[in-house]
Amino acid sequence: MPIKCFAMYSWDSDEHQLWVKELVDGLIEYGIDATLDIYELGLGTTNLNRMMINNIFNGGFLVVVMTDEYTKKANKEEGGVGFETTSLMGIMKDKETRNRVILVKKEKDIPDYLLGYEYVDLSSGITGEKIIEVVRKITGKPLHKKPSLGNKKIEDNFDLMDSLFKDINIPNLNPIQKNDKERFLEKSLDEIIKKIESGLKQIKTKNSNFSYSIDRKIWINPSNQYTWNDQGIMEEVEERRNYIEIKIFLDNEIIKVSNFWMNFSDGGYNNSINYSNNSNYGFNQEFSPNSYNGSLGLEISNENTLSLKNIMEYNRDKFSIDNFVVDFVNKEYIEPLSNHWNSKYKY
Repeated sequence: MPIKCFAMYSWDSDEHQLWVKELVDGLIEYGIDATLDIYELGLGTTNLNRMMINNIFNGGFLVVVMTDEYTKKANKEEGGVGFETTSLMGIMKDKETRNRVILVKKEKDIPDYLLGYEYVDLSSGITGEKIIEVVRKITGKPLHKKPSLGNKKIEDNFDLMDSLFKDINIPNLNPIQKNDKERFLEKSLDEIIKKIESGLKQIKTKNSNFSYSIDRKIWINPSNQYTWNDQGIMEEVEERRNYIEIKIFLDNEIIKVSNFWMNFSDGGYNNSINYSNNSNYGFNQEFSPNSYNGSLGLEISNENTLSLKNIMEYNRDKFSIDNFVVDFVNKEYIEPLSNHWNSKYKY
């Protein structure tokens, strides 16, 4: 349901009326269901007082355009502006309804009952930046958002013995457990997929014929697998692997299929996040955990912390998930999409 908004102003001149219309039209472009009297009067015979009452008390937002002439009429409670002023005074006294009123200052003077309240200054004219400022007021999306409370603590004063060792790097000797490694890989994989999807959403925003799907699937090894049980008897086991499949479509035609999965072993060998792209081998190729184009390996630093490294790149020390995702989306999705479009439509 779009947010409703009604512009309140004085009929100073034809030029001023067009100025207010430009403001309202700008709000409409951002999805605000904004209106003003000349739009509603154009729908047929309308009672002006009834129109103002309906818009003032329908629960929508009220954009009050303050000019010197509007201020003069408001202070004297003259005409239609005086009628609006009487209603607005009650709204401004109530903290719960006050936020419905968005004040816009076009000229110098401000009505007495509105002095001290925050307003958007449009005295220099209507610009795209100023329109956004009004939209933020209406939608409750401030430019500067207060950060969440942190958990930093002020350290206690060091005693003499503490100060002797403050410059010594004391290692973290707590062993990293198997569960720590597995959780780190799971968390990293989830972060990668979420950020890839963020990039795909941006592509979709600019291209109506583009779509994608992200599905979590289970692979079951079709070959028989055997292992020794606790009684020393060889038994057949079913090998399973969870993986994430990303499909890319253009005009409902599959352009790319990518798979991401974790490779984790009890012994710690080759713990990694692997990925494959099958555009070079056909879209009907079955997923296989033994076939991949890239691998992000798990490493333990000297400080006993976990991190990822791009195993298949020479410069592995500068890896970050953000950089990896940007490069991956550009190389594996944006470039193939552009090449496919050029080959199909441009030539």
